[in-house]
Amino acid sequence: MLRVKSLLPFLIFLAAQVCIAQQPAKSTPDSGCALPLLSNPDNARNMFNDQQEEWLGDILDQGMRKEFHLIDDPDGYLQRIGERLLAALPPTQVHYRFVIVDSPGLNSFGLAGGRIYIYRSMIAFTKNEDELAALVGHEIGHMIMHQEAIRVSDNFRRIGIKEVTDKEDIFKNWNRFEDSYRRLKGLKIDQMEKREQKEQLIADSIALYALKRAGYDPAQFAAFADRSLETKGKTGGFWSDFFGTTTPESRRLRQILKDSAPLPAGCIAPRPNTSAFEAWQRSMIQAKFESAKAEIPGLIRQVRLNPPLRNELNYLTFSPDGRYLLAQDSSGIFVLSREPFKSLFRIDALDAKRAQFTPDSNAIVFYDKELRVEEWNIATQRQAWIHEISANCDYSALSPTGEVLACVSPTFELKFIAVKSGEILYTRKNFFELTFSDLLAAIFILESSETEEPESPLWVNLAFSPDGRYFLGGHGDYSFAYDFVNRSEVKVPGKLKRLVRASFIFTSAAEVFGVDGERSQKAFRIAFPSGQVLDEFPFGGDVHFLPAINANYVMVTPAGVARIGAVDLSKKKTTMGYKTAGFAIFGDWFAGDDVDGLLKLYRLSDRSEIAKIQLPGSPLAGAKASTFSDDGKWLALSGPTRGGLWSLESGHEAGFSTDFDGGFFTQGTFVGRFPGRLKDPARVLQVNLNPLSMHKLYDLELTDELPNRDASSGPKTTSWQMEDLLFQMGPSTDKKSGDYRLDIYRLDIKDVVSNASLWHLDFSRFRPRLYYLRSSNTITSVVSRDEEIKRAVAQDPELQQKFKGFSRSDKRSLYLVEVYEARSHRSMGRILVDSGNLSFRVKGAVAAGDSVFVVDSKKRTLVYSLKSGEKRGEVFGNAVAVSSAGDKVLIENGRGVVDLYDTKDMRSLKHFTFPSRIVEASFLNGDKVMVLTADETVYELGLANQDVGSVAKQPATP
Repeated sequence: MLRVKSLLPFLIFLAAQVCIAQQPAKSTPDSGCALPLLSNPDNARNMFNDQQEEWLGDILDQGMRKEFHLIDDPDGYLQRIGERLLAALPPTQVHYRFVIVDSPGLNSFGLAGGRIYIYRSMIAFTKNEDELAALVGHEIGHMIMHQEAIRVSDNFRRIGIKEVTDKEDIFKNWNRFEDSYRRLKGLKIDQMEKREQKEQLIADSIALYALKRAGYDPAQFAAFADRSLETKGKTGGFWSDFFGTTTPESRRLRQILKDSAPLPAGCIAPRPNTSAFEAWQRSMIQAKFESAKAEIPGLIRQVRLNPPLRNELNYLTFSPDGRYLLAQDSSGIFVLSREPFKSLFRIDALDAKRAQFTPDSNAIVFYDKELRVEEWNIATQRQAWIHEISANCDYSALSPTGEVLACVSPTFELKFIAVKSGEILYTRKNFFELTFSDLLAAIFILESSETEEPESPLWVNLAFSPDGRYFLGGHGDYSFAYDFVNRSEVKVPGKLKRLVRASFIFTSAAEVFGVDGERSQKAFRIAFPSGQVLDEFPFGGDVHFLPAINANYVMVTPAGVARIGAVDLSKKKTTMGYKTAGFAIFGDWFAGDDVDGLLKLYRLSDRSEIAKIQLPGSPLAGAKASTFSDDGKWLALSGPTRGGLWSLESGHEAGFSTDFDGGFFTQGTFVGRFPGRLKDPARVLQVNLNPLSMHKLYDLELTDELPNRDASSGPKTTSWQMEDLLFQMGPSTDKKSGDYRLDIYRLDIKDVVSNASLWHLDFSRFRPRLYYLRSSNTITSVVSRDEEIKRAVAQDPELQQKFKGFSRSDKRSLYLVEVYEARSHRSMGRILVDSGNLSFRVKGAVAAGDSVFVVDSKKRTLVYSLKSGEKRGEVFGNAVAVSSAGDKVLIENGRGVVDLYDTKDMRSLKHFTFPSRIVEASFLNGDKVMVLTADETVYELGLANQDVGSVAKQPATP
């Protein structure tokens, strides 16, 4: 694995698409052309033959497949580079696949079985084909020496596995290791470092040999390694070796330079034609994600939602001159003109950071998680340029001009990077340091998170002035400012330092607004960079500020009960609030993303509506609530602020509504819970489908959705709907006095139509996690707290016997999964899930029939027998639908890549490839499935054996 100096090691597994056997070049030991390093003493520990290693690679590839995108390389340029290098190496029976993937950071890696993955950012980082060939050759070197297979072999032996047989056996053994790896004692850090350094040197040596024989320039490897390892030409020497100050990176560079001596002329192939590299490199930076052909066996019908449910905007702003608007959702950027008010064009920008207008209002600039920076010209409606930054950034910000990227590395080093050239304009080694409170926050988040990689607990502020001249940022007590015109640091005055602690923005090129990080109840307007206080006024709350493109206003989120609001700086208070995040002000205009799905333009002075438009569609980001009717004829779908009902016989929307957070269909009606708004409480409404009409069933108690309500009305309760059940939680009451008890909470499970209580749970500290499956009438409870599990085990003699079989340390990392009959609370069974000292975390569980489906943090679905409590099997991917009998499960492992499994033997019955990821899926009577995908298409699928040959194919979309 070749990586930059600061990158932490990790494994990532991606899907490979091609399988081509290589024909190696011929050489003999006597020719002087033979590879000097053929023996590997560690290879005796490899329990995999070539075929088994390929199977292992197939299995590892599935582990994290859905987390990443493949990049389409239609001409197979990277594959050809890899094959040219392989032809210069000894023969192999392993089939190599070279795949381009998108992911932040500089990295490349190889897994067992010839699977090699190159990050697109690494392709952007290389300066020529020789450097890219060096990178590919290095990963081939790891593969030839079977280093990953040896590592897996060692781990298998540590859990008692001495040999492997077929692919199914390898899969089971890999999952055994995944289930228990945290029980094992790892190698000491110094041992791991020594092994890694040795492996890197071996891979470098093989890469240099292959480069030279294939006709590439070996000197380019040294240049590439020097940049990527950040050695700055330092190779160390006798005295630095003697005193132990030579870094491993410098040793590598020294050895690369030493091994770069040329081979005999007869050993070297003609130099390859590399003239197409630059054009191919640009095409890869610009390339979209790879699209697979949709394959949908058993398709009965498909229908598109008309109109689709449009994503909510997460950002809306005017251009500095007020002529244009920029509207952004999770998958794209819309550019509009103000006069006339119309949509000009859309930019496909999945997972892009917040876009900006350039200071001259002539272009849009933005970047994504891969640090690909784009500029789009508004007049031509075309991309002006695109550049990829090769850096590891935990935090980053782009200047409004698009010329500079501020990057904070994992080691808290701040860099200013010139976007077009990649030049480092400035470096500050210690931008900030972690405090004790930071460490405590990190520990808390790590322990409470149900994911392997929780969000960072740090609030790091990075901001550019609107003209791009100044930068201001920091964390905690650390603050820093820079002037790009004078290329110098700027002293940060004391008042400004306090703003950097909390939220602040540049309101103009010479003014900063924010709240005091020490006294958060006061806001300040401060001249920059002098630090002169221009104004101050009371302003409280944990808020985040956004620019308003209007010197008299600042946008703030949240704004009381509103999603976003406007702070009038002259009146020194929040004067406007808006119900969605899409809200912007300029001069005497403001624009808002309305709950009816239309974008509207208003006059600020009298709040009158001027114009409205419907934005083009985008792939659906997700659903707040979604459900199919039992007969498959209706769909209810809601986002954060708007929802609707669609007839699936025609695809047309039958009725529009505000958002709802739960619902189900029953006897020709839809019943849903609609959240409270302002002073109105949440309520449950019933919608008659034919003819369409609506009436209220009942209001819910005052809830925590209404933060501005009078606290004297008593403790808050909260409620949520799962299909036909209503879950309501709040403080219990004392039986004698009738007063609220704040030490014990009650979870009341009710019938959502009648509001009649079915049963309840009392708990003091930890609320159980409950999952409901209406088709099987089961509620599944997941408990992870040690004391709660012990209490439940004490009441179940059979479970108690199983509990005794675990060691003391293992008992602390068990999960208890209990299944109840949903409407009676009758216990149907309990199972203990052994997480192997938290080798994985349980993210959720549902039960049907004798099957319990547990989704874990390794992106797997584990299937248990409810009767025996034993694990029946596991598959990669998340369960998206379960049959009412529990005999079938639909698993998505990759965006739109789905398999139907028989849960008795975990055998795949059918494979599907949908054009986009699944949003909602549901079984109908066990022999049909309804599927809603992110492109807002609904599919009805037949599952009978005779439907297997019926395959629908169409172009896939991201």
